[in-house]
Amino acid sequence: MLHWIVNKKLGKLFCVLAQISIVINSFVNPLLISQVLASEVTLEVTPEVTATPTEVLIVPTEIPVSPTSTIVPTETPTAEIIETVVQENDSSRTDLLNPNIFTDKADYTPTEIVIISGRNFLPDTPYTLKISADNLIVSYPISTDNTGSFTYSYQLDGIYRPDYLVESIDNNSKVVASTTFTDPPVSNLFFSEYIEGYSFNKALEIYNSGSFSVDITGYKIETYANGDASPTNTITIPTANLTAGNVYVVCHSSIADPPLNTVCNFPTGSLLFNGNDAVVLKDSTGIILDVIGRIGENPCGSGSCDGGWESGLSSTYDQSMTRKCAITGGDTDGNNAFDPGTEWNFWGVNYFNYLGSRDECDITGPTGGSISYFDGYKTHVPNGDLGEPEEQVYITSFTDPSGLASQKLREYEGDLSNGSCQNYGLPLCSP
Repeated sequence: MLHWIVNKKLGKLFCVLAQISIVINSFVNPLLISQVLASEVTLEVTPEVTATPTEVLIVPTEIPVSPTSTIVPTETPTAEIIETVVQENDSSRTDLLNPNIFTDKADYTPTEIVIISGRNFLPDTPYTLKISADNLIVSYPISTDNTGSFTYSYQLDGIYRPDYLVESIDNNSKVVASTTFTDPPVSNLFFSEYIEGYSFNKALEIYNSGSFSVDITGYKIETYANGDASPTNTITIPTANLTAGNVYVVCHSSIADPPLNTVCNFPTGSLLFNGNDAVVLKDSTGIILDVIGRIGENPCGSGSCDGGWESGLSSTYDQSMTRKCAITGGDTDGNNAFDPGTEWNFWGVNYFNYLGSRDECDITGPTGGSISYFDGYKTHVPNGDLGEPEEQVYITSFTDPSGLASQKLREYEGDLSNGSCQNYGLPLCSP
C-alpha cells in the first residue's frame, strides 16, 4: 500500500514538472506548444488506429484456406464412366465396324447356288446366317476370318419363292447386317381347267408347266363379278407346293358331283363365279399370272345375265373348258379382249373328266383309215336353237391307247351340211 502511495505521489510530481517545463518553453517558442499538444494527441490515438487494421487483415488470410474449388473436379469420375461403357461393349462392337453382306447377283432361278459374302465384321468371330422366304426359315453357323470377312454358298431347293431375306446375327441375337435377293417372276403357272357348272359345280385347275416346283402359298384367285373393276372376292391358297408338270385344284366346298370331291386340293365356299365374271390368278406378291375373261367388262352388257364371253357358238357360261395343249403360259393382261376359243377347248356343262390332271394332252392323234360312226354331244346346235336333238358326226378311226380320245370329241361345232366340224386338237373330223 505504501508502494502504491509513493508511486502516485511521484506521478503527480512528474506531471507538475512537465507543466512547468511547457510554460517555460512557451515563452521561448510558442509554436512548439501546438506541436507538442498535437504530438500527444497522435500518440494517444495511434495505438487504437493501428490495432484495427491488424484485426481486419486476419480475415483474408483465412479465406484461401477453403479447398472447395479444387475438390469438385477431383470427385467427378467422368473419365472412369466412359472407360466402363467401352469395356462393356468391347465383345459386340460389330455395328461400329459398318458390316455388310451381299450376294453375287440379285436374281436367281430356283435351282441355282447363291454366293453370300460378308465384310467389315469382327475378325475370327462366330455368327449365325439366317435365310428366310415364303414358307422357309433356315440358319447356318458361320465364322469370319482374321480380316472380318466370310463367304457362304447356299443351294436353293428348287422351289420358286419370289423374295429372300438374308441376315447375319451375332452371339447376342442381334441382327448386324442384312440383304435380299429374288427369284424371277414365274410365268409358267396358269389356269388349265375351268368348270362353270350348275349350282355350286365350280372349280379351277392351276397347272405348273415349268421344270421346277413352285411354292404357291399365298397365291390368290380373284373374281370380278358383272364387270367390276375391283375384286368382288379373293381366295388365298394355303400352304402348298406345286411340283413341275402337276396341277392344283380349287373347288367349291358344296360341289354336287362326287368326282370333283376326289380331285379337289382346296375346297372353299368362297369360290363363286358365273360365265360373265372375270377370274384372275396372282402370285403371293400380287403379280398377275393368268386371266379368264376381261377385268372391268361384262360381256352381257349392264347387270347380270345368263351368258359369258363367246367364241363361235360356245361361251364361258355353263361350260367346262380345258386349256389347249400348245399353251405353256397364262394371259397376264387382264385388260385385253378375251376370245375363249383362242386358247381353250369347250366340253359342255358339268363335264369333269379331265379335272385333276393334264391327261387330255397325252392323247395320241388320229392316224387316218376307215370311217366310223360317233354319236356326238354339243352344247349349241349349229344354225338352230338350244334343245334340238344331237346330230350324228362321222370321224376317222384313230389310235386311242388312253381311252380318252372319245371323251375329247364329245363336243363339236360346225354346220354338218357343208361338211365342216371342229374336233379340238384332232386334225381330222369329217361327215
